[in-house]
Amino acid sequence: KRHHDFLKAASLIRRRIPQAHFLIAGKCIEAPSGLHKESFRYRLSIVEAIKRLRLQEAVTLTHFSHANRNAWYLEFNLLIVPSQEGMGQAMLEAGACGVPLVAANVGGAPEVIQDKQSGRLVPFQNPKVMARAVIEILRDNSLAKRYGEGARQRILKAFTAARHAQQFERLYQKLFCLKAKRRNNFLFKSS
Repeated sequence: KRHHDFLKAASLIRRRIPQAHFLIAGKCIEAPSGLHKESFRYRLSIVEAIKRLRLQEAVTLTHFSHANRNAWYLEFNLLIVPSQEGMGQAMLEAGACGVPLVAANVGGAPEVIQDKQSGRLVPFQNPKVMARAVIEILRDNSLAKRYGEGARQRILKAFTAARHAQQFERLYQKLFCLKAKRRNNFLFKSS
């Protein structure tokens, strides 16, 4: 999930906005007693990076709770996604709640985020550019509001169940036509 890139960006953000606070939530962040060995080592590397970057007062690690997620999103100033997720559920949920989005320009992020309309797309593995985008949004309330509303409108327009049903219907029609065309070509050639 590129937590180390996130933490590097957080360190740069804190230099400009000292009151900024960051939340890392997820299964790999659970209390150490409940983790597998590999997840425990990963969590330990995150904790060490937090100490190395002097972010102990600025970062909260917590378990992700599906029950609380919408309440969390409503409290966020923005959502930062440094990873190359497919279609990131967190981006869709936060965007639907009107949270501005900042994400690496990889995976499903370009489908969700319209750069400079619903948030910012930044180069993958570039914490400096990510930090600049976050700082720009956090310092400009009207920009944050505009991106949040843009994210909400984008999600409500492009990612509804009805929209997905239409896309599946078009896909099935294309596949059916392709199959029928192949069958007709085969029949034509064999006669």
